[in-house]
Amino acid sequence: MDYRLRLFLTTGSAFGILAGTIFGIPMGISGSLLVADLLNIKASIANLWAPFLLLLIGTILFTGTAAGAGITIWSWVTVEKRIREGKISRNEFDGRVHQRRKITVPFSQKVAYGHCKDALRTLDRSITFDEEVPYEQMTGTTSFSFDSFGEVISIKVKKNGKKTSKVHISSRPKVSSTVADYGKNLSNVNIICEYLGQTDPSQKNAPALSKKTPLKPTYLTE
Repeated sequence: MDYRLRLFLTTGSAFGILAGTIFGIPMGISGSLLVADLLNIKASIANLWAPFLLLLIGTILFTGTAAGAGITIWSWVTVEKRIREGKISRNEFDGRVHQRRKITVPFSQKVAYGHCKDALRTLDRSITFDEEVPYEQMTGTTSFSFDSFGEVISIKVKKNGKKTSKVHISSRPKVSSTVADYGKNLSNVNIICEYLGQTDPSQKNAPALSKKTPLKPTYLTE
């Protein structure tokens, strides 16, 4: 399913239910009473259930459709902006808010861990760290921004020989109910891979990231 259609359906249904709860019931009641007054009929459940149900369903459909369309358009515009900036590619973006990547880097485990920590700092200057397992596993949490409530980026570094390591990268929204991230988490994963100078060979549609040499971690040496 195309990500735009999936986003529209999930967002539209969620906002439709919310709108029905907040606006639909009072609108249905007031509208039903107005219909009873205009038609000069007795205001009873038997007489007013039909207009009440009609107004309730109408409110749900209208609000859900408007909200779904609006967020879908905003998401598409923001995603296209990130594509033009080279942060993601159109072919790899699937609309999923939880992005994962596995890569191999030509560094020992300790040095690779240091590079990964430096890479996380490039995402957000105010990022907070939780080093769960020293030199092996860390989690970085970014702060609120214009297009995001923040992300949780988890990195695991596994030894893969004397001078190589495997890096598992995961980026997901801080708010678990998020249905649209505008390509933010995919961008986070790509930026980390670019910093490390690697792309995942299994990702056939991965963007052609620049092969720059990673910065030497200031706090760690071989």
